[in-house]
Amino acid sequence: MEASTDLITAISTAMTVISLQKLPKDDVPPKQIWGHSEKLMEWLEALERKQNMKAGEEAIDEPEDRDMARNELVDEALGRNKRK
Repeated sequence: MEASTDLITAISTAMTVISLQKLPKDDVPPKQIWGHSEKLMEWLEALERKQNMKAGEEAIDEPEDRDMARNELVDEALGRNKRK
């Protein structure tokens, strides 16, 4: 039996919301963008750049380097956690 697309989408959305709720209060994006993948990605990328700058690291702006710069928090929030 295969899971329907709706079920998979619902589970993925629920996992994203749970991950967002684990973020520190000041880092949680506005709830209005939680259902908008593109806006949420932009928020999390800006958050990551902000965290990198606070840590004294240089922010990475080149698109080809963005994937390499992602940290576990962003991956978890976007449901791309690769834990086994």
